[in-house]
Amino acid sequence: MAEPRRLKKGVRLGVIRGGTGDFRAIATMSFASDGGVHITPAQLPGVMWRYGLHPSGRRLLRSEYSETQHRPKLHYHSSGYVAATLDGHTLEHRPARFPALSSLRKGQIFSVSAVRPWELPKVEKPRAGDMWTLQPRWPWAVGWTLSLLELPEFDGTRLHLMRNRGLIAGDRTRFVLDLREFGRSALLIGHVLIEEDFGFEMEASVTVGAYANGPGQTLAQDPFLLWSSSARNPMVAWEPREHDIDVADLDAALAGPVSSMTLGERLEKRWGIRPRRPDQPIDPS
Repeated sequence: MAEPRRLKKGVRLGVIRGGTGDFRAIATMSFASDGGVHITPAQLPGVMWRYGLHPSGRRLLRSEYSETQHRPKLHYHSSGYVAATLDGHTLEHRPARFPALSSLRKGQIFSVSAVRPWELPKVEKPRAGDMWTLQPRWPWAVGWTLSLLELPEFDGTRLHLMRNRGLIAGDRTRFVLDLREFGRSALLIGHVLIEEDFGFEMEASVTVGAYANGPGQTLAQDPFLLWSSSARNPMVAWEPREHDIDVADLDAALAGPVSSMTLGERLEKRWGIRPRRPDQPIDPS
């Protein structure tokens, strides 16, 4: 196995609007040489940043989170130490202790989400290696779940990879990141979740989160969230257990074609054009 290395340029997760090609980066994910992971949310002008464990089912009390005017990053250390950190600044200490990344075999470990993504700072264009979803219109909200799947004897050539990133055949909502060059025989599987209907949020907001997966793929404790103060409530992207992909699902998906989109679906996806009459599926061969 190759020696673990640091990713020189992080993987930006974002959304592109079809027709205009406008790109909005929601967060940047990078890998440390010790096996840890950093997720940095997109910059939002004039907001505070909040962080802490987030209990489910109720609103947070002010004493349960910390706040800073500087944008931190969420750091999940390989040992399981999780915290908001910021180089050159001292933040209020509010860490969490999650399972060590090396002990995890399967399940969601991160989420990234944004409300009103069109109001995020415009980026010129995606970099090679960025992961983005192409939508015919700006969605009201977009979320990414990031799940780990250990595959010690997996044949990576069966994935449609460019370098160490690629797609799962037959599934237009998921991407994969091969972690072997970072010292782990596993895949990081990203799943895009789109919300078209407008909610009550009137400002753009970004939330990133880390999850403590315990035995039996259950949450060992509340997630650790980092979110912009422009959010009325942090928006969490969560992968239901019944939708969590496993080795058998991956094998079945890789046996199919890359895509079975019709010409009309491709036009709507890329340009926002809806054809007046149905068309026939395109033969992927």
